[in-house]
This record gives sequence, C-alpha cells and structure tokens, in this order.
Amino acid sequence: MSIRYISGPVVLSLVIGLAPMAIGATPSQGGQAGVSATPAPVNIRFAQAGLIDQATRRRLEFYAKRVMSSLLDLAEDDLRTADGTALPDPAVTEAFRDSLTRYARAAQEAGVDTDTMSLLLEEVFDLTYEGPVPSQLLNSDGLLDGDTLIATSLEALAQETASKQAQKVDYLAVVASEGSDVREDRLSRLKAEPSTDPEQIEEVTQEVAEAEEPEPEPESPSVDPEVQAVLDRIEGSGESRVIRIERGDTLGLIARAVYGDSLRYREIFALNRSKLNNPDTLPVGAVLDLPSS
Repeated sequence: MSIRYISGPVVLSLVIGLAPMAIGATPSQGGQAGVSATPAPVNIRFAQAGLIDQATRRRLEFYAKRVMSSLLDLAEDDLRTADGTALPDPAVTEAFRDSLTRYARAAQEAGVDTDTMSLLLEEVFDLTYEGPVPSQLLNSDGLLDGDTLIATSLEALAQETASKQAQKVDYLAVVASEGSDVREDRLSRLKAEPSTDPEQIEEVTQEVAEAEEPEPEPESPSVDPEVQAVLDRIEGSGESRVIRIERGDTLGLIARAVYGDSLRYREIFALNRSKLNNPDTLPVGAVLDLPSS
C-alpha cells in the first residue's frame, strides 16, 4: 500500500501572517518509516492566510489537532486492510469526518474563510503530524489535500443545515399559505368597497404578486474538468453503476466526483475488495462497482 510516513515536532506554532517555522520531518514511501531524512515541505501559502486573533487561533488549533488524531486512526485502519481480507471500519471514517466537520464549524463561527480553513489545517499537519497518510488524501504535491477535505466538511455542514431546515418546512409552508390567504381576502374586500383608494388596491395587489413570485433558481456551480471526466465514464444507473479504471484514476478522485466526498473512497474499496488488493493500486481496465448514493 502506498503510504507516506511523516515525523515532525510535537510543539505547534501557528503565526498567521508570518513565515511558517522551519521543521524537520522524515517522509518516506512504500509504507516504511524512517527511510530518508529529507525535511518535509512547509505550506508556503500559509503566510498569505491573513491575520487571526489569538483566541480564534487557539480554538482552531484544538480542533485541527483532533483532526490529526482521527487521521492517524484512519491511516492505521487503511494499513490494517493490506492483509488482503480486512475491510475498512466505517466507524473510523465517520470519526474522521466528524472531526473535520467540527473543525469547519468552529472556523465558520469565527468568520474564517474557506481558504484560510484549508491553510490552517495543512499547517497543523505539516508541523505536528507523525504517522502514515493515506495517499487518497494527498494532493499532487504529496501534501495533505486541505482544499478537498474542507470542501467535504462544508458539504457535511450544508447537509446538516438542510436537515434542520427541512424540519421547519411544514410550519413555514402553513404560515406562507395563511399569509397568502389573508392578502387575497384583504384585496377582495378592498375591491368590493367603492370608496377604496385605487392606490391602496394597487399596493395590496403588488403584495399578492410578490408573495406568489417563485424563488429564483440558484446558479449551477461550475464542474471541475477532472471530476467531469470521471462522471462521463460512469455506466449504468442506481445501484448498478460501474466505472472502468483508466490511468491516473484514484479512488479518492472517483469518490469526490460521484459523491462529492473523497472519504467515500473507503466504501468503494470495501465494495470491490475482491478486485483490489489495496485502495492505492487500481488495475487499468478493471471495472469497479459504485456504492449507491
């Protein structure tokens, strides 16, 4: 299994707006620790993240460290599946997802923008993380893919918010309906009175028209070409969807394209356990089943 090992200082120092501190690290390939002593690169974008007050920084450090702890559990669970028989533990996946969501929620509540959320998470990883890292969660530079992980956590937050809003739908629908009935009744009575000011009738008519006007459709977000290329190759529908592996594919990319959640690579791997030895090695030409949404 392709796993990157990282060792670094335990002490965390995040100074937003300043150049990040130099660290020593030992990355290696092939799932074996301590192969080389090359310093791990520090995210140079971090200095551009802007200023955050110390209280916010400390709070986000706390949640980011919890993300790192659950990341280690996730990586070790991936290694456990390398024996050829074990399946990924869904509880480990959900624990990692939950830690990411808590971090993103804390950042949102503090008014931290998406880019800074990602940069902070990547910096905590660079300065504190020691252990294996699933290659599915690394970007093309071999660093933690903070952008994708934050996107995943924000999607989870959006679903959480939507679920809460759905509980209010019936109530709001009743209120809106009653409000419309009241306006319609008021308009009918005004029109029936000869002495009613025409301007008053026009005002109520406008209220009724505005209340009945449908909400504008939200603009469709642009699709990443890499994601679209994966979507174009999916065959079948429902629970019978499959995809034929091409060079350059990863389970993380497929999961992000199909579900908008790169962490679901573990579900794809589990479903195709008889075809795959580990989630990092995809035979070109293999046809993989895709879990239902």
